[in-house]
Amino acid sequence: MLQLIADSLDYVMNATFFSAITLCLLLYARYKSKRWLAVGTYFLLQVILELIIRATEVHNPLTAWFNLVFGEMTAVKGLFYSALLFDMVLVVCYMLDEKPKPIYFLSPSLICLFLIGISMMQEKNMIFYGVFFVPCELFYIGWSIFGLRKIRQKENSDSYAVFRIVLILMIVSTVIILAEDFYASWYYGLYNTFVGCTEPVSPHAYIKARSYSESLLQIVLACFAIQHSGRLLLSRLHATPCTTADDSLNQPVPEPAEPSSAEKRRCFAEELGLSARETEVLPMLLDNYSMQEISSALSISPGTVKYHTHNIYQKAGVGDRVELILKFDLF
Repeated sequence: MLQLIADSLDYVMNATFFSAITLCLLLYARYKSKRWLAVGTYFLLQVILELIIRATEVHNPLTAWFNLVFGEMTAVKGLFYSALLFDMVLVVCYMLDEKPKPIYFLSPSLICLFLIGISMMQEKNMIFYGVFFVPCELFYIGWSIFGLRKIRQKENSDSYAVFRIVLILMIVSTVIILAEDFYASWYYGLYNTFVGCTEPVSPHAYIKARSYSESLLQIVLACFAIQHSGRLLLSRLHATPCTTADDSLNQPVPEPAEPSSAEKRRCFAEELGLSARETEVLPMLLDNYSMQEISSALSISPGTVKYHTHNIYQKAGVGDRVELILKFDLF
């Protein structure tokens, strides 16, 4: 029964990974956005890691080839987990419109050295496998907290509501994964040696049969990416051009000139069905004004600005300012 659950999670996870990769790369191809390239790369690295994990814990001809070519597969896993950490830095920075600083990559570099060094151990017992991922998981928790602090410091913090939920989910899930890994190491015997893919300490000690929390987390993250990127792509299909009352359906319509920014915003507001006040707030949101700046410019309270902003997001079918701006670009 447990193996059936693990296999089912595996299939769902791979399906969501490939869907997220496809949508993210489509958005990157259309807008050359580093944000979507970083997110797509994250799930691509996860797919590669899934293949490597199978090669280390399942005995078949492909496994033998991997072990022959790459030698120590644990070191290869360490390299790809390190690449995930570097990409995580980029994802958080791009999502928060922050410029990546060299200091941000110090921790992933040190963790990479740790993973490569510890993988050279000759005898690998279950303590080794319990400790191997701890630095990575602690980094995810720390970097998520860093992202939440950055969001709190921003004047337009409400624009990052969706990403805040993702970071909180990352923290909670990673704590559960840590507990799950330590429990698995204890359950299978802390000092039992895991000889290799042909002689595991237990036929049920495979990672796919003991890491349910990690699989669930990756599925949820992929679903967030699919929902977020898919909604932006679909908005292009549903967008309608701004027309005037004297347009004739019986006459051929020449290719329209590129509308001015003000005209495009007016058409966008009409398309969303915004009120007069919401139409005044919209351009400032698109220009990345803070809540306080909008409040001062329109002589209304910050609470009223947040109320109108919430209504605009609802009518546009978006969750935050980033989605609103991208939807406007697609219009």
